[in-house]
Amino acid sequence: MRILVMHRFPESMARYADNIDHAEHEVTYVSVPDRLATLPADVPARRLQRPGTGDPADEVLAVVAGLARPDLVIALSEYDLIPAARV
Repeated sequence: MRILVMHRFPESMARYADNIDHAEHEVTYVSVPDRLATLPADVPARRLQRPGTGDPADEVLAVVAGLARPDLVIALSEYDLIPAARV
């Protein structure tokens, strides 16, 4: 399964590494640089950086363009619901 995670909360709060089988699924995280830095380095996943200076939905769509369509989009923050819906 291809999973796209709109990563906004620090990993210590979201605990994606404990709740998603990264060996079983193709996981991609999209976020701003400081949030991507909270992900554990040993988690096998693609990390896509968005600038965080413009419209979040437009930024997310720009960085995921060309990727295979995800089977599941995870957005834990209400600020990521519109970008997730647009994906």
